[in-house]
Parts: sequence; C-alpha cells; structure tokens
Amino acid sequence: MNSIHDITDYIILRVKSEDRFASLINLKLQKLLYYVQAWSYSINKKPMFDGEFEAWIHGPVNREIYNRFNSTKYLYSEINIDDCMNHNVSLSSEDAEFIDFILENYLKYSGAELERLSHNEMPWIETRGDLNVNERCDKVITPELMIIMGKNGKLLNLNSDSPKYGNKSLVTKEQENELKRRKITFSFSYFKQIPNFQIGECSKGWHIGLLERLGALGTMTPQEVLEENRGSIELRCHPIDWSAKNIPIQRKDLDWLPKEILDNETDFPIMQFSITKSTGRIVGYFDRDSSIFHIVLLDPEHNIQPAKKTNYQIQPTTKGLSQYDDLLNKLERIKSIVSDCSDKKCKLHSHISVIEELHDNIVYIGLDNDFYSTYQEILKKIPLQKILENGILVSMDNA
Repeated sequence: MNSIHDITDYIILRVKSEDRFASLINLKLQKLLYYVQAWSYSINKKPMFDGEFEAWIHGPVNREIYNRFNSTKYLYSEINIDDCMNHNVSLSSEDAEFIDFILENYLKYSGAELERLSHNEMPWIETRGDLNVNERCDKVITPELMIIMGKNGKLLNLNSDSPKYGNKSLVTKEQENELKRRKITFSFSYFKQIPNFQIGECSKGWHIGLLERLGALGTMTPQEVLEENRGSIELRCHPIDWSAKNIPIQRKDLDWLPKEILDNETDFPIMQFSITKSTGRIVGYFDRDSSIFHIVLLDPEHNIQPAKKTNYQIQPTTKGLSQYDDLLNKLERIKSIVSDCSDKKCKLHSHISVIEELHDNIVYIGLDNDFYSTYQEILKKIPLQKILENGILVSMDNA
C-alpha cells in the first residue's frame, strides 16, 4: 500500500511542477488527499494509502499530515515543492492515473470551496453527528461512509475508452451551483476596544480609510484573499505572530470570544488586514466556511505587531466613545463636582439624585434639523418627558 506521505508529495509535485504559482494551501491539500482516499474506497473498493481522516471543523483532516506541517504552516499557508519529503515519488501507473483523475475533478476548486463541498456530503455530516458547527471533533470517517461517495448516481460508468475513467465529473451540477463564490462579509459581533487598541483619537480620514478597505474587501471572495492574493503587500493578510517582540497582547487575552473559538487556534487563527499602508490593521478571524470575517480589534497604531522602524514601541490609544457614552461621562464629571459642594440644600444635589434614579431609563436619540426645529417649538409648550410618553402611547395604539 502507498504511504500517505508519498501521495502527499505526488500531489504537491503534480500541482507545483505544472505551475509554481498555482495555489495549494494547507486546507486544500488536506481536502485533495481526502477525495483521493474517499473515491478510492468508493470506486476501487480499497484505500489508496495508509491513512484515516477525522471530521474536523474545516472538513476532513488526516492528523499525520497535519502534524507534518503544523510547526511551519497554518490553515491558509501555501504548500510548496520545498515542503516535499520525497522529490522522486514512484507510484504504479494505475495509481498515478487514478490520482490524476481525482485532481482533474477537484483542483479547479479553492480550499474554501472544497471545505464547503465536504460539509455538504454524507461522510463528514454523519461522522460529526449533532456536534456544534464550531465544536472540535476527532471522530474518524469510516470506509463504509466513504463508499457512500459513489451512491445516488455518482458511481462512474467505467468503460474501455481512454482515459480509463472517462470524462464523468465527480462533482454534480447541483453541488457546483452551491459552490458559487461568495463575497467576504464582516461582522462586528465580537468587536471590542481595549488598551492599545482604541479608536478615540482617529481622524475622519482614518475612518473613511477603514470603510473603504472594508468595501474593497467586500468585493473579493475568500479564495481571492486567502489563496490568490494572500501574500500581497497591499493586503498584508497573515496570522498574528504571538511571539512577536514586545507584542502587548496574547490570544488568551481575547477572553470575550466564545470559548470554542478562543481555545482553537488551529481552526480559527487570529489574522490581520491592513487598513492602508501606514494606518493600522483590522484584526479578527474567519468563520468555519471562511466567508465571514469577525472583526475583534481595530489597531490604528499597528500595535498588534510592533515594528522595528518604531523601535518596537507601543503607541498609546484613547477609547472612542459614542455620543451617549460621552454624555454619561460628562454626567459623571458633573456628579463629581457637585459632590464637593458642602451646601446640601443646593438644588444640584437633588437634581443629580433624580438623574441617578432614572439612569437605567435614559434614552438618547438624534434628530435631523427639520425635526429638531419642530421639537424646539413644541418644547416651549410641552415638557420633553410628556412628548415622549405621548408618542409611545400613540405608537401602542397604532401597533
């Protein structure tokens, strides 16, 4: 039986020898190996190599190959010819023809697309069972489940024509339609400002640059960012080096993230994008299907990876406040000043106590100019609280 390392090297050499710029990230290599093994069980009724696959979050993974690259590669790292253990792999002509046939079917898809493909197939689904989508799984996908790959009309009608396996596609039209390339979307569900990663002193221009960068990235697919342009100087897309000199934060400090994300650096590496060349980074992680990027931090001073040109110094930041938060801060300052007043009969003391009682029921709203002018006229006749209460009652009647 073939060694899984020989099959791995055969695939690397086959892909990179034909086009050294062809994308073969770690994620994609694992999926190609899986499909070689799965279809070998389904078509040939035997394994192609000595290896099992576990139903990991990002699709089937062989742990031995994962361990082989783990010290130098992460999920989206490019695999190159230099990573081969054996540059002169010798396979039987029959095995080589079979592997080439599998590659002809699957090489055109990106790693993220192959991941989504495997997520919609019975072997991976059945093996994971009722596990949460972000939950680790080390259950092995059995040969019996891999044989299912060839059912429901997928079994090949082998014939004597050349090539041996004909021109039948292993990916159905229905599956291909589901793989239509999705654009990257962004989520701020886990965004937080913490010391050294705050945006209170950022200019309007910086915020415009941030929105423009998000807009530009939103026109791209995960494949274009993570595989085709991953190393571009403009994007500066790469995982955070937690061992970087003078880095002010560690992954464990992002403790507001869900535990299954925080504790799983393998499947959810924390990554960065540049905002522009000189104005900081967007920091976060891709979800399971690599289509949603969850923004965790905004880093206007590039503190996440201190630079040699600034002598690895950390630049201080100030927390950005919403108008409502700013109002509450001003109120706290007023309370502090009033508390120093020795005259307890001072009306300010009673006003502050009333505000404290109502603190949880304070509502902050913004009005455009036309509404504000009207509001000012009404306010001359009716107190603000009464205006709001009447508006709420009318809304309840119309609901």
